[in-house]
Amino acid sequence: YIHKPCDVASFVIHNFLNADECQELIHLANTLSSTGFHYVTEAAHTDEEGTTHIVKLQEANKHKLSVFEHAPTTQNLWKNLETIIMPHITTFMKHTLCGKPIGLNPRLRVLRYDAPDKDVFEPHFDATTRVNESTSLLTVLIYLNDGGGKEFDGGETCFLDSKSMKLNEASAIVTPSTG
Repeated sequence: YIHKPCDVASFVIHNFLNADECQELIHLANTLSSTGFHYVTEAAHTDEEGTTHIVKLQEANKHKLSVFEHAPTTQNLWKNLETIIMPHITTFMKHTLCGKPIGLNPRLRVLRYDAPDKDVFEPHFDATTRVNESTSLLTVLIYLNDGGGKEFDGGETCFLDSKSMKLNEASAIVTPSTG
């Protein structure tokens, strides 16, 4: 998991969504997910042959997750995102020899953290996801509300140095801001 800066693409896009669009995503997460927001107690991994393996986690993730599919939302998000990132992603594409991005993972994930439950999201590296013949290479993270003491304290996303994994040595810190 040691990635050189030229192997990653990272962007901050302020006001990508407006507050109403963020509320709509929260509404969809509440209504379209078959399980609603819940603690994740197992993980699924699909190997190269296409076989899916379910693994029970030794300790449940300390945040609530809603997973759903909604093609109109995914397509609209991609349409708007594509025009913004394409001018900035060409160096990444050339260096990694990947093709042009073609869309977003159809499975949308919305995480919710509740302070009374002491929910947190521990340091980790995002995995790739295969959808048909495509593989995800980038993560799109959209904050649906404001952190930094506005609507809640904390909630920062810290991009860690893959060698040390120490929060005080984060290479970048992004404070949640709606949209």
